[in-house]
Amino acid sequence: MPYSQEEALAALRPLLRGRHVADGFRLVEVRPQGPDVLVLFHWRGNRHVFGVVIPWTPHVGRSTGEPIGSAEEWATEVSWWLTEELDTGYVGRAQRRRAPDYIELRGPSYEPDHRYYVSRVYGDGGWLAHCGWDVSIARTLGERGLLTAWLQAHVNSASGGSVVGQAVVGRLANGDVELAVLDLARNVPDSVARDLATVCVYEAGNHGAERLKVDTTQSRLLTGMGFHPADQDSAWIDTTALNIRT
Repeated sequence: MPYSQEEALAALRPLLRGRHVADGFRLVEVRPQGPDVLVLFHWRGNRHVFGVVIPWTPHVGRSTGEPIGSAEEWATEVSWWLTEELDTGYVGRAQRRRAPDYIELRGPSYEPDHRYYVSRVYGDGGWLAHCGWDVSIARTLGERGLLTAWLQAHVNSASGGSVVGQAVVGRLANGDVELAVLDLARNVPDSVARDLATVCVYEAGNHGAERLKVDTTQSRLLTGMGFHPADQDSAWIDTTALNIRT
């Protein structure tokens, strides 16, 4: 039975306000965007509104690609698709474009060095300490409630590769954050440093910070990424990630 875009949006809104959407997602608005549909939302503690444009294909499911025949089916498939994308890191990996009242997410943004994999460090970092990495700064920041992100880079292997780097982000008194630690193993390519820093920028933004600060030693590893000098000893990048270059 034919249905209108207005009916489809009315069916979608309550689904995106439900608890089954990805953890950290908070709906702002669903509205038409030209011929398509725009979903606006907040993500975790990020200060900005993000937007995803959903192509208006009323007879094809967004998730399965199968034929559909009702507004409710269309809305369900869109909610499935959006949940899966957000659960698999879409906000972090998508290309970003400034729109008048939101940041549009679309397509892939950058290709990390697939020889390595960046993940969070949980707990007190006992695994890293066991592998010989200095975890003292991260643990101290955690004890003081100032730890924003703790990341590790390891060889991308199905059996679990060795750790080749770590990054620690700590909160400053003014609300900004700093890259307190950027450690790399010997002979690891600079791409690992850039991948760690890129994830740090996203994590900092998701914790509400506006800028990430690095010192000059770190910024030399991150040349060309979009960090701007703050003074002779440091540089910073905006956590919107709109100006990241990798």
